[in-house]
Amino acid sequence: MTHHFDPADLLPEDLTGIIDMTGIADGDILEWDSTSGLFLPVAGGGGGGSSDLTFIGTVTPSSGSITLGSIPGTHRDLLLVGQFRSDRVNATDSLAIQVGNTTVDTGANYDWFAMVHGTNASNSDGQGDGQGFIDPVGVGGSATSGYFSTFEATIFEYADSSVHRRIQSSSRSPASGTVYNTCNSLSVWRNTADVLDTIKLFSGSANNLVAGSYVSLYGRG
Repeated sequence: MTHHFDPADLLPEDLTGIIDMTGIADGDILEWDSTSGLFLPVAGGGGGGSSDLTFIGTVTPSSGSITLGSIPGTHRDLLLVGQFRSDRVNATDSLAIQVGNTTVDTGANYDWFAMVHGTNASNSDGQGDGQGFIDPVGVGGSATSGYFSTFEATIFEYADSSVHRRIQSSSRSPASGTVYNTCNSLSVWRNTADVLDTIKLFSGSANNLVAGSYVSLYGRG
């Protein structure tokens, strides 16, 4: 014999005795509070929590570079996702990044270190007191047609001017059908005076990013 039941029959008709619904919002989850003896709503997990990403915008090259300006300071971290290729007469290029407030900082206030693994070799590179972050893995104009380097970068606590801002990034670069490189890097913008609201991405060899390059920006937290 098959028995059918309504799951609602398993719950009390009145939940006020076990759940405090005060101030509950979309995406909140319920957390048991032993003091009150009730489940209380807290932000997180279900779609409205602090780990969710908020899309801010996508930018393509203008005059050979990409600039994201007037970034709202309402999030904890920033996530950049995109792809790029330059017109450098070479199969490879690097991606340079500068940040700042209203205008980018072009001074020697950046430190970066990168680990590169590829088809032909693995190596490390880095610089202190540089004039920008450098991602050594990229695609130049002589690479196989249609190839782009892809990357993701996270800028931690970007709007907190009391800390040096850190960038963690990874990228992948197919220079040809048989040559591939990957890179993981960590960078620091040594600045404890300004809120970061502007980011510029450009060719590390002072060439131009070409059509098809783009960066999408997301806020987190």
